[in-house]
Amino acid sequence: MGESIGIYSHIVEILVATVVIVLGVIVGLGKGDFLISGYNTASKAKRESFNIIRLRILTMSVCILVGILLIISVFIPSFYPIMSAIIIATAIADVVLMNTWAKRK
Repeated sequence: MGESIGIYSHIVEILVATVVIVLGVIVGLGKGDFLISGYNTASKAKRESFNIIRLRILTMSVCILVGILLIISVFIPSFYPIMSAIIIATAIADVVLMNTWAKRK
């Protein structure tokens, strides 16, 4: 019984990772700008201060990276601490890049 619960949790983790990757691809294709945090609710002037293509690239990259890391962690459980560090570093880099590289000059 305990072994089957473990299998189901791995399936759920892989499904979640797949959903995250698919959402990243949707954003990258330009069909999911409303998924970019804060962009949809920003004023028109604020939205125009950002390069939407660069925001899409950053959001898509983060989603795909997180999805891949989640899939890896299913097969290598000792990867969790490394994965956590990578995700935190990626989140920090993403915020910095969204406020520098993705800003219109």
